[in-house]
Amino acid sequence: MQRRYFFHVFCAVMIFATQLVAVIHSTQHELTAPEAAHCELCAVAHAAPMPPVAVVVPSLPHFEVIAAVAAPAGLPDRRPHARPNSRAPPSLLS
Repeated sequence: MQRRYFFHVFCAVMIFATQLVAVIHSTQHELTAPEAAHCELCAVAHAAPMPPVAVVVPSLPHFEVIAAVAAPAGLPDRRPHARPNSRAPPSLLS
């Protein structure tokens, strides 16, 4: 447990020290003449970012729209007027 605590404290001190050095470094640039060239580190840090890559959207294939014709309803329902299916007499009576 003691080792983990030491590691966390060490990381916190390193982050604080890095920020302190960055502030001192930028203060030195502010105190110099504006025409003076900045260091390479600051030139890279303040450089404009690369523009984002343009998204290439493939064109969708063009399909012709053909309207579907509704199917006819079919023959009219004649079941009420049709005769029942004929079948043979029972085998006991024949």
